Amino acid sequence: MIPHVKNERSGVRGISKGIAENNYLLNVEFIESNLDVKVGDVFLSTAIGSKFPTGYPVGTVISVEKNQNEPFLHIQLKPAQIPEQLEFVIIATD
Repeated sequence: MIPHVKNERSGVRGISKGIAENNYLLNVEFIESNLDVKVGDVFLSTAIGSKFPTGYPVGTVISVEKNQNEPFLHIQLKPAQIPEQLEFVIIATD
């Protein structure tokens, strides 16, 4: 899981979280309902509060829901990579 993410197109930031009942989807939380997020947008990793480097693709938005009485959007991502399909991972840092 890469907790802090940023929308590549709009710069909107949120926190990603895996969905327990579905290993292959992520939620992005704490993005206010008036902010600009669209299906097809790509979220990237950020270095904020994380050991992960910035700028790596985390996932693509497959669903955005705006509920009238809730302050935050409900956003789901399809991960950029399925963990079980990785043979190895290299993370380079400064």
